[in-house]
Amino acid sequence: DHYRVVSLIPVPLTRRYKPGKGVYPFERTVSGKEWRWLDRHAELELSSAPGSSAAMSFYLPPDAPEESTTVMVTAGASKAQVTVRRGVASSLRLPIPDARSVTIHFDTATGYVPASVLGNRDPRLLAVQLLAVERRP
Repeated sequence: DHYRVVSLIPVPLTRRYKPGKGVYPFERTVSGKEWRWLDRHAELELSSAPGSSAAMSFYLPPDAPEESTTVMVTAGASKAQVTVRRGVASSLRLPIPDARSVTIHFDTATGYVPASVLGNRDPRLLAVQLLAVERRP
């Protein structure tokens, strides 16, 4: 409530989604890079934008305890898997049902609690960073 100023970041309809179970709030660096952490088992609901596939990007930060992890992504009958290596962004494109809303499920092979591994106070169970999701034709 300082100065009664609100800032909005416009998000195109194709990049909008409703976070569900296991999807943590946005985090952002000073330089503007942003992501959401995913728990080992997470889900989100894509918007009603037109499109027959979903493009996603994942990242495992350099201080992650595992060298890599595998993410299984499902939407309806479609399944795809991507290996995410530490310090390298990985992308995946998944065919999705042509429905008004589509729920995407993420199941990651490994995860960690930063409080016990990195010695900080973060008690969350983290698997990978979700950098982007976009509904595409």
